[in-house]
Amino acid sequence: MTSTEENEIIEQVGRWFAGYKTKRVSNHLTRVEIGTTSTLKAFKTFLGFKFAKEYDVASIELAFDEQLHFTRKWHGHVFSSFLVECAVDNKNKVVYWKAVPMN
Repeated sequence: MTSTEENEIIEQVGRWFAGYKTKRVSNHLTRVEIGTTSTLKAFKTFLGFKFAKEYDVASIELAFDEQLHFTRKWHGHVFSSFLVECAVDNKNKVVYWKAVPMN
């Protein structure tokens, strides 16, 4: 993918998801991990101080659930065609995208 094609895809993804930031991710990913959450599961106390805390840790992953087709044409000739897969984080207003070449 050339830088011109990448810029055009960024503009198009920005139009598809107005108001969201766009971030490109690697093509080999099947999910996007955006962070981890931890909740306090149990703890022990000694003289009013909490110690030996146990946390339940879970990672937050987004699946690529939006698929959009991007084609670059000139006078009816197709120069490049990509399947743009997007994972949308509605909480942080971010769209993670990758462009897979279509043959």
